[in-house]
Amino acid sequence: RTDDAGQIKIPSWYISEIKRVSPVREDKIPRRMTDKFEASEFFSYHLLTPHELSIRLIIEGADPAPAILKFNLNPILYQHGKKTIIHLEDMAAGLSKFDGLTGRIKGYWEGVIRHGTSPTALEMFARCPFSYYARYLLGLRKFERPETIFELPPVEIGNICHSILKRFYMKGIQGIQNGGIEIDRRLAEEADVVFAEFQAANPVRYPVVWEILQERLLTILKSVIEADLSELSVSGFMPYCFEVDVMGNFLVRGQGGKDSRGQVILNHLDPRTLDPLPPNIPLHGVLDRIDIQPDTGLFRIIDYKFKAGTTAKSEDKNLILSAIRGRRLQPPMYILMAIPYLTNTCGVKNPLPDRVSFYYIAPNWPNSLNSPNSIDGKEMGANRAGFPGDCWQSDLGAKIKATAILLLMGIRDGLYFIIPDLYCKYCDYSAICRKNHLPSRWRAERDRRVKPYYGVRENT
Repeated sequence: RTDDAGQIKIPSWYISEIKRVSPVREDKIPRRMTDKFEASEFFSYHLLTPHELSIRLIIEGADPAPAILKFNLNPILYQHGKKTIIHLEDMAAGLSKFDGLTGRIKGYWEGVIRHGTSPTALEMFARCPFSYYARYLLGLRKFERPETIFELPPVEIGNICHSILKRFYMKGIQGIQNGGIEIDRRLAEEADVVFAEFQAANPVRYPVVWEILQERLLTILKSVIEADLSELSVSGFMPYCFEVDVMGNFLVRGQGGKDSRGQVILNHLDPRTLDPLPPNIPLHGVLDRIDIQPDTGLFRIIDYKFKAGTTAKSEDKNLILSAIRGRRLQPPMYILMAIPYLTNTCGVKNPLPDRVSFYYIAPNWPNSLNSPNSIDGKEMGANRAGFPGDCWQSDLGAKIKATAILLLMGIRDGLYFIIPDLYCKYCDYSAICRKNHLPSRWRAERDRRVKPYYGVRENT
């Protein structure tokens, strides 16, 4: 009812009614806590509750310990909190244990060595180490309130699209390359099954909105399938397997990662002083689709990405640069996992990766990406982006390896600091992050240990 200066903006209707009956004294209470103690008799010591009295003593610089002990207000918690606040408000450059520096957590790192990690996890660490810590070490999940959700989140819509495309292609594509009616019929049949299964297991909010979404997805997926079938008929590739669990190994070999000129990629670090990582780190993930050219061993990986935004982000357009910067590690890591899967599980002799392609299901994007990728002269086309299959045989692989080594060292050494950026507004852990706390940001931006992780974002 008042502005920052304490002036009344909205008069109280209740006080006005009381004044009409009898004259009363009206006291204006300041907004600032310290001003309240001085300006109003209602905040005198003998009228305060034990909690309020303790707060007033702390604000005035007096020792609240006698009051806390007398009223049994958990003195141990107070002493611990006091020490913590002193650390949190320290503006000295340098991270502390209160800023996500856990040090090496032996049990967790041993689990990574035994069971491996995923490209998605490494991408999350590259984006913000603290969010990785909250997700993978603390196991925190965002608490969803179904009554506040009025439409399906993009993740669930993406899962629906994945399921429909998988069912569509698993029945084969012979005879439907040029048959629009056949595409419509099969797509409708498979979509009906997926929609029914999803509706039986999940709340779909408003029925009208759900029906509109189904119609929209059918239209979008039809255009995706038609473009895909047209490309398959020219390239000679055939869909081979769908949504397969794969495993592989990231070979660390020598530390530091050098390109053909011998230049150290890990800026700000001296590779001679680094503790060695294990010779290889297991990888695991799920591949949406693998296409193969019959009788050649040539394969490519297709990954569907549902995007609800209106424009493509830079990391969506340029997968090569995004991989070097740790933003999109799925393409190179998928290649490392697909080769052993095709060799050992599928019996493909000498599988040779052609490329990894991201097929964006993006209903709100323009008709094509602003900067389409071209790989060895192969134009990727509208709403697609590509990554070269021979990356590990070139300087590009050395740069990606250096980035991955840096991220793995950060996970091993327990460097879970914050890196605030535009993505914070969409982060599931923003409510527990001190991104808006000036001393915390000051320390996180000036510690020498964070420089390599900021520097990797400028890699080219």
